Amino acid sequence: MFEINNKQYILKSSAQKTIDIFYKSGMGLCTGALSETGSRLKPSVLLEDAAPGFAACIDQDDIIHIICPARDGSIMYIYSEDGQWISDKINAGKECRDCYKFFSIVSLGKTLYFFYVREEKEKKVLLFQTKYRQNPAESQQEIDIIKPSAKFPYRLSVHSDTIYITYNNANEKYSQLGCRMYNRQKDNWSNFNVISSNKANIESGVISSVCDNQGNVHICWQKTTPLKCELVYSRKKSTSETWEEQTLASSPYNFFNASMLLLNNRSIVYWVRERNIFYCASEDGGNKWSNPKKYIFFSDKSLYCLQYLQNPSYRSLDIFINELPGTLEDGYKLSFIDDFLNERKEKDGAMNESQMLIVNTLKILTGNLDDQKKYIDRLKQKIDEIGQKQALSEMDLGILTEKLTSLNGDMMSMHSELEDMGHRINELEISNTIKAIEREKQSEPPSLEKQDESLKEAEQKQDYTSNPSQNSEKKRTLMAGGGFAGITPEYLWSLHKR
Repeated sequence: MFEINNKQYILKSSAQKTIDIFYKSGMGLCTGALSETGSRLKPSVLLEDAAPGFAACIDQDDIIHIICPARDGSIMYIYSEDGQWISDKINAGKECRDCYKFFSIVSLGKTLYFFYVREEKEKKVLLFQTKYRQNPAESQQEIDIIKPSAKFPYRLSVHSDTIYITYNNANEKYSQLGCRMYNRQKDNWSNFNVISSNKANIESGVISSVCDNQGNVHICWQKTTPLKCELVYSRKKSTSETWEEQTLASSPYNFFNASMLLLNNRSIVYWVRERNIFYCASEDGGNKWSNPKKYIFFSDKSLYCLQYLQNPSYRSLDIFINELPGTLEDGYKLSFIDDFLNERKEKDGAMNESQMLIVNTLKILTGNLDDQKKYIDRLKQKIDEIGQKQALSEMDLGILTEKLTSLNGDMMSMHSELEDMGHRINELEISNTIKAIEREKQSEPPSLEKQDESLKEAEQKQDYTSNPSQNSEKKRTLMAGGGFAGITPEYLWSLHKR
């Protein structure tokens, strides 16, 4: 049967692998994978010595974290790593046996936050611990003394880096329902912000709490009088410090098996009586509420209290749920959320694949801003490194360019010198060639033609001597048409004697 303090967890990883974690009497804390159809495969025992009342979550790295009490009174922390389950004792429980109850766990970034109650003889103390990944858990810190009579003494809701915890404090005169905020960045708690002061000695108890993506806090709680119980909705907007209040339903029976969820701009408060589910809804974020209605859940199977959680990076930005009524036989089925997702799928049927890709990408990018900032920082660092390498390369390139310019100048100078040397060599070769020719001419004997010319000159001399008139005739003939070949020194001498 549905029992708000006896829930099972359905956790879905980024790879769409679904894990079921539950407590079973006689076996202890168990886990089992769910098939694609939702049916549970053979379960395995995580902690045989576990006591009822565990809590679980899944972080952005798909690591599942569990906190649970053990039979010896200690507090156990169990987590998954590379397909293996590892357990660690974070509190020995020496103070008392079975005194730690009402466990909750929140994962923000790399830090885990454990919440639980230590029951003592005359009071209940609300405590929390922090644990950073593989480091040991920090010491317990006391948040407040709470009212002992509440069914579940506190509720948590989370927005960004802020955890809201709602509870009834144990005031000496009268109890007060209120809220405190824990700022993760500053690591401090705010003062107790009163939601309702019960001065008329009317018993009250927080039922559920949830934050929307604007930072507005929504809670439902119960007022109890001798004649009836009232289901009350309160809201504190992020821009205000005051709480608005509306009564949603009244009954002679309590509303402890109740919870709250936000689906887009739709707010739902439901409660379970035996196999029947009733609810009130607001379509405008909590301003106006409908009258109570019966929810039609098409299943004849037993109802269980199920906590459905996804990897935070893939979680829808407009869906905030706590516990849900559901069934587990022949595959798990969740009330409210399944109907909402089916309606959304029909509306998005006209959206093409590219639009869906853009929407899903935006959801992933905005799902975890811290990781995106770290990724951007790593990119900036790589860009800086590349810029430094580029600057060094440019310096080396400048040096190489200067060296190449200098080498080009040297080559031009060498080329000019080589040309000068070529000219000089050519001049020397020509000069040597001319000298060689002159030497050859000087060393050659007189040719036959020159010898014939010498003989002719001798004959002419003889003729001239024997017959001067003929010689004169010949001389004139030579002077007229023969050129200067007949003019000799002897000829000139004969003219001088005349």
